[in-house]
This record gives sequence, structure tokens and C-alpha cells, in this order.
Amino acid sequence: MIVVEAFLSSLIRFYGKPTVYSDGGTWYPEACVSLGLKHRLHSSYEKSVVERVIEYLKVELMHLMIIFHL
Repeated sequence: MIVVEAFLSSLIRFYGKPTVYSDGGTWYPEACVSLGLKHRLHSSYEKSVVERVIEYLKVELMHLMIIFHL
């Protein structure tokens, strides 16, 4: 929770007090309460969409790295 709280504190300095969306990790709600932030959980559907998008981006990045010899 301490690491999450430190990370969220750094976001607050740059972006104000955002609503935090998480996947259900127990440390997020605790850190949000400590910092006075709103916390929401992603649904199973939202989590799967995010994971698919991230996987797609990883594959495309690998393709670009191969094409440009990075």
C-alpha cells in the first residue's frame, strides 16, 4: 500500500485528485482512502478489454522493432 500511496501522491501533484480505477487489488482502496481519492473497480469485461488492447500494442511494438531493427 505504501508504494501505491507514493505513486498516487505523485499523480496528485501533476493532475489533481483523479478517480482511481483498479482491478481489485486490496491496496488501492486503502491508499485512496488515505489520500482522499475516489476509487472504482473495473468490471471483468473492462479488465479483459484493457488486457487485449495492451497485448495488441505489445505485438505491434515488436513488429515495429523488427522492421526498424531496434
